[in-house]
Amino acid sequence: MMIDNPNVDINYTNFNQDTIAHLVASNANLCDILDKLVNNPTCNLNQINDLGLTPMGEAIRYKNVNAVVMLARRSDV
Repeated sequence: MMIDNPNVDINYTNFNQDTIAHLVASNANLCDILDKLVNNPTCNLNQINDLGLTPMGEAIRYKNVNAVVMLARRSDV
């Protein structure tokens, strides 16, 4: 998987200031990718996008309960 590649910046933000964590937290079908991000200590799960939301906020916004539970495992969220 591409996010396992050490040359990939998993904290890269797009034009909306979304990271990959924002995008996968909003999609219940991508929880396997979110699990990898949550378990990666270098992944910034507190980046705020242009709507003022973190990945946790996106998960709540899209009612992605599995993502909320996964994100809550990190003590820095």
